[in-house]
Amino acid sequence: MKVGATIYSLMGMLREDYFGTLEKLAATGCKYIEYVTTPLDENGVAMASPGEIGRRVKEMGLTPISSHVHLTADPEVMKQVIQDNIQMGAPRLVLPFELMNTADQVKAVADLCNEMGRRCKENGLEFYYHNHFQEFVAIDGQLALDLFLEETDPALVRFQLDTYWAKRAGHDPIQLLEHLGSRCTMIHQKDLAKQADPVNLYEVITPPVTDLVFKELRAKGAIKNGDFVTVGRGILDIKGIVDKARELGHANYIIVELDNINDVEAVKESIRCLEKLV
Repeated sequence: MKVGATIYSLMGMLREDYFGTLEKLAATGCKYIEYVTTPLDENGVAMASPGEIGRRVKEMGLTPISSHVHLTADPEVMKQVIQDNIQMGAPRLVLPFELMNTADQVKAVADLCNEMGRRCKENGLEFYYHNHFQEFVAIDGQLALDLFLEETDPALVRFQLDTYWAKRAGHDPIQLLEHLGSRCTMIHQKDLAKQADPVNLYEVITPPVTDLVFKELRAKGAIKNGDFVTVGRGILDIKGIVDKARELGHANYIIVELDNINDVEAVKESIRCLEKLV
């Protein structure tokens, strides 16, 4: 497994100085990065073009491994997202968030993913879905996650497991790696602070989960900035996760993601922690 970092970890810094921040990340020795949607400037224009990003990142010695993207069912949107990320040099596209409260909602998300997966495959790319916690809501006695897996084509839609959010949904990331099997070839890794309360957010979530759920959970104090910590400084079984991923042999990348931290040194420390384990 190779260790990388999502540049989302430094989003606040990226908004101030996009390429300067990437240069600081490269200076830590980080080799592999995951893109997120390019921040907009004060005029609402992307801070850099896809082609410029791809060129500058290559000059810095950084290798893009994936890109988190926003999608709609509009074929033109899908086409543009693919074209942009080809220019950026990203071989894998990841849908990072959708709501899945009903079987119909899951089917709609699955259809979107299957279609985007088909288009990605035609263009030599891979397509993934990335979990948070809302995929673990129960629908008629079955997890939305499992319905989604049933409705998506394994040849078109792979899975990027976020171990932190799985834990905060009340599930064991190590067991989920087993459950997802060969569909999970990328892992997102952060760590959970000892003081996080509750660990299982479903103790305070009342379904259905809406697009306001993060705001609501923050208002309740169930999600706080301090709940996200440098890898190795929290309570997640990082070694167990890495060991299981190595045992299964499916995951090619484990990607550091530090929400709301904006600290290059924290990203560096997290990468070093994982590199000692892989």
